[in-house]
Amino acid sequence: EAWHITAAGMILANQCHAGGAGHAFRTSSLLAVGGFDPVIWNWILEDHEVMNRVAKVGHIRYAATFWCSPSIRERQRPSVRWTVFERILYHSSSAKRRDWFFYKFLARRLSARGLASQALREAHYQQLETGFGVPDPLRR
Repeated sequence: EAWHITAAGMILANQCHAGGAGHAFRTSSLLAVGGFDPVIWNWILEDHEVMNRVAKVGHIRYAATFWCSPSIRERQRPSVRWTVFERILYHSSSAKRRDWFFYKFLARRLSARGLASQALREAHYQQLETGFGVPDPLRR
């Protein structure tokens, strides 16, 4: 899988090919583009959108020796994925058209489906009226 992602990164440069846990950033580049900021992008696929901004100030590279295995989590929500059409359009769009793709096209579609980035962090117990549950450390 690592070699697959590395090869995809060479063929389709300046795009996101690994999940959010599969990235390490040069701090100066990430800060220069505003980082992971919900004011800039508050929809799922944050890693793809931030990589779009990072690609404007530097290069995106993948290394087969960088290995990450996120913990296994039980799915407690409906799918928050993008559609096949959206993925094809993303991978076939040029770097010049990628801002249009995210901010004019995809944001509108994700908004219509109610796929704010917060949807990724919600657990089923957070919807209960009892107020019980473990607080989410990512919420402020």
